[in-house]
Amino acid sequence: MTKQWKQKTWFRAADGTKGSNKLVAKLAGVTSGTVSNVFNCPEKVIPETQKRVLDAIEKLQYTYNVMPTMRMCTVCKTAKPFEDFYDGLKAKKQRYATNKKYFHSRCKKCDHSRVREYHKNNKQRLRKQMLIRHRFREYGLTEKEYNNMILSQNNLCAICNSPSKNKALAIDHNHKTGEVRGLLCHNCNLAIGLFKEDIGVFTSAIKYLS
Repeated sequence: MTKQWKQKTWFRAADGTKGSNKLVAKLAGVTSGTVSNVFNCPEKVIPETQKRVLDAIEKLQYTYNVMPTMRMCTVCKTAKPFEDFYDGLKAKKQRYATNKKYFHSRCKKCDHSRVREYHKNNKQRLRKQMLIRHRFREYGLTEKEYNNMILSQNNLCAICNSPSKNKALAIDHNHKTGEVRGLLCHNCNLAIGLFKEDIGVFTSAIKYLS
């Protein structure tokens, strides 16, 4: 079992009494939270600020505990190295501006469990969102435009006028211009692709069948 750990920083004055976090912060010109972050979450504090805090501690002749570079997971309540945590959203937005890192409150293991559970309980919703994004990315169709196409075709194939049996109607488009032409069943969409959308080949096929 992993040893439990709690972030905490304390100071001791030269005469053996307890030091003041607020006094260190005042002398360094920072907040008490920044003083704590210098020891508990050093990745959040820029080097210049760290130096000011350490200089203030030295000037006050304080001694301080050296905390391990670990973080407490808020889910499993276990102390783990920073490598076991993903970078937070602030890191992506501010990494290049401030050179800071912000870590998630959940460790990677707990985060993976949360994501797996969410996907398990929301399969249909996630699949629908994935299809919506795919249609817009590939064909520029919004959900409203796609639904209007289905209604205009009565949910039938634009060629054979048959409903799609097991799958949703496929979006047919011009591969040269990217223009969406309509919705087709799987067989008609496959046939157009096999004929390479060549009208001459279709004409020859009609003559052959006639």
